[in-house]
Amino acid sequence: MNQSGSWVWDVQRVAPVYWSAEMYRIHGRDCRMGPPSTDEYRTLFESDIWASWLAAIHEAVLYKTELTFDCCVLRSNGLVRQLRTVGRPITGARDTVTEIIGSTTEIGDQAIVFGQGATRPDPFRQVIDLIPALTWTCQPEGRADFFNRGWLEYTGFSEQEAFGWGWAAAFHPDDISEVLAYWQTLVESRKPGEIEARLRRADGDYRWFLFRAKPLLDTCGRVVKWYGTNTDIEDRKRAEEALRESENNLRLIFDTIPALVCTMTARGVLERVNRQILDYFGKTLEELREWAFIGAVHEQDLDAVVARWRHSVETEQPYDIEHRIRRADGVFQWFHVRGHPLRDTDGRVVRWYILLTNVEDRKRAEEVVRASEAYLRLIIDTIPALVWRADPLGERDYLNARGVNYTGKNLNELLRFRWEDLVHPDDLETAAKSWSVSVQTGVPYNVKLRLRDAGGSYRWFQVHGAPLRDESGQIIHWFGLDIDIEDNCRIAEELRQTQARLSRATQFATVAELSASIAHEINQPLAAMVANGYACQTWLSAEPPNIERARLTAERMIRDADSAAEVVRRIRALFKQTAPLLVLLDMNELMTAVLQLLAEEIREVGVTVETELASALPMVEADRIQMQQTLINLTRNAIEAMAGNADRPKLLSLATRSAGGNVVIEIRDNGCGVVDPECLFDPFFTTKESGMGMGLSICRSIVESHGGQIWATPNPDGGATFRFTLPLQHSVIP
Repeated sequence: MNQSGSWVWDVQRVAPVYWSAEMYRIHGRDCRMGPPSTDEYRTLFESDIWASWLAAIHEAVLYKTELTFDCCVLRSNGLVRQLRTVGRPITGARDTVTEIIGSTTEIGDQAIVFGQGATRPDPFRQVIDLIPALTWTCQPEGRADFFNRGWLEYTGFSEQEAFGWGWAAAFHPDDISEVLAYWQTLVESRKPGEIEARLRRADGDYRWFLFRAKPLLDTCGRVVKWYGTNTDIEDRKRAEEALRESENNLRLIFDTIPALVCTMTARGVLERVNRQILDYFGKTLEELREWAFIGAVHEQDLDAVVARWRHSVETEQPYDIEHRIRRADGVFQWFHVRGHPLRDTDGRVVRWYILLTNVEDRKRAEEVVRASEAYLRLIIDTIPALVWRADPLGERDYLNARGVNYTGKNLNELLRFRWEDLVHPDDLETAAKSWSVSVQTGVPYNVKLRLRDAGGSYRWFQVHGAPLRDESGQIIHWFGLDIDIEDNCRIAEELRQTQARLSRATQFATVAELSASIAHEINQPLAAMVANGYACQTWLSAEPPNIERARLTAERMIRDADSAAEVVRRIRALFKQTAPLLVLLDMNELMTAVLQLLAEEIREVGVTVETELASALPMVEADRIQMQQTLINLTRNAIEAMAGNADRPKLLSLATRSAGGNVVIEIRDNGCGVVDPECLFDPFFTTKESGMGMGLSICRSIVESHGGQIWATPNPDGGATFRFTLPLQHSVIP
């Protein structure tokens, strides 16, 4: 009835994907044919109007602004209709415009239908209800009188609940005061506006929305009706921080490019410049947008520059010209200015990238050009790496000066490059095969190897190679970079050795802290030996001597001596620094031995020990000393974690079991617990005031070198549980 049709325009397809019934009537098209294709839609307009329509669409997409477009169309019956089209861009998850939703109204027919002075109905009411977005209308004083179906379904409100000022209940409590104050400001000012706030969904979840309101004014400037939309921007709000950081990084890259770089819009308007351009011209971006009128280009070159740039924008062809540009101090210099268009997936230009290259020296003299080329070669030669080039077949044909100096070979000798002349024999096969695969397949080359210098010494290098391809994808050259990583490798080796020394230091510290238990364990067999010695002496002194009793007593002395020797052997093993010795271990027996070693300390702090050792536990292949050190570290950590237990008993639980081809060892305490289990095993991370932060890191290194895993979890009732696994079959990493 209001002679307005609604539509949805797909940005990627450059055509409508939805037409309401009124749109088919306005354009005289059978609704059974569906929305027109791009080519069909073009036939509805004159060529100049069609171009203007596409330009308006492009501007709305580029700047995310509202679309307003007036034109005349020719219907199939020969009648001309004057139309007004309005639309709003809709953004997707990445804040890029995917669709434009709008309405089209026959301007001329409205006056005829309603007549002079007649009361006209709201022409957009039905359209708003059809648009797939959250839309609403309000009375001039700000009371809501319409919400489309999308708004009501999203909030779960009925019309009765939302009308008037009831809609305010759908806003987040922290936002409603600001929203109401801003809405009152708009109502009083009769101006359009927008604000961001959180709107409650029917399920109770709040999401960020962009609220936009615009008044419909009569001829006297009074508000007839308020129209508004709510656009979901939750994803945008979440991504804003990441986008700002990304934009800052891009801006930093843009500003640090060692050249004058700028971007232009598709219509040729200056959009962005890097720091070098601002420094060169000594002007602001706003001033540079009028570059054709501020004397930035030499007056003798200006006409040609403007004509060439206009031609490139109109034909969408690359821009390439040399002309003089004035510097901030008034001096003109020659520049080679090149511009290339950035196109979207449909081949349309969306932006121009311009590079301004100073060619003053080349214009003055050819000799200066050669000096410039020499300077560029100097830069390549002074790069702290070996830079090389190879032909498509992999034969090297260039090496920078640093590479020549390192190898001690001239370029002619390097043209006859042989792998065995430079590469360490141990790396020769791997390097040659990898290069052969890269040359045959075109995949980048990346290998770590040792290269011989002019003195015959070898140093570690990280070698990178990448192909340069032509437009057809054929490889033109290979370019490579050999980076000296000898110092890094040496530091890594020193770090590994330092960690090994720290591991040994931990072993010494563990033994030192266990000295009381060791002394107690040795003291018992020694005391028994002394007692048995006195007994043996007594039996031999009897008349007659009791030889049998003396013999039994002597055997007990030997047994006690062996027990003491076993304690000493275990202590020496902890101190002895040897390569891992893999033997079949019974983890139940080893855990029992550790408890015996820690028995004195356990008794002193009042810890109760519970064990749940699986029967028939499979044996694992592991280094006994390293496993013993791991169990001691974990058990002592559990004991120390319970030192502050004043309101509950100190309970230490140890368990073993087999699961999934692994033996699982579990050590549980009811102590102070853990806050950040992920960081516990990091080197130098400790929760102890005097801790080194290496005990658990060493435990992880030992377990992982045996092919296992170790982790910690907090207990629901307090304390923590440490678990580690050992595979039944594996190879230990030295």
